[in-house]
Amino acid sequence: MKTIHKISGIFLWCVVGVFLGKSVYTYYDYTAHPGLYETWSAPWYTGILRDGVIAAVLIAVTLAVRWVIQRKMRKE
Repeated sequence: MKTIHKISGIFLWCVVGVFLGKSVYTYYDYTAHPGLYETWSAPWYTGILRDGVIAAVLIAVTLAVRWVIQRKMRKE
């Protein structure tokens, strides 16, 4: 159980890191090439919003799994 708990913690921070890294890169790319994003029908930050929702769902599921594991570890 401790191994799963540690792995879920690593996964949690990986999701946060990937989201932040991709968001920063998207913003940098937008500031470097604003003309490229003008051709799109959606705003430049739509990808960040989509990735934020996906990251929030993954984080919520991971936190729920960690909570269940912590409860089981306390009973043992």
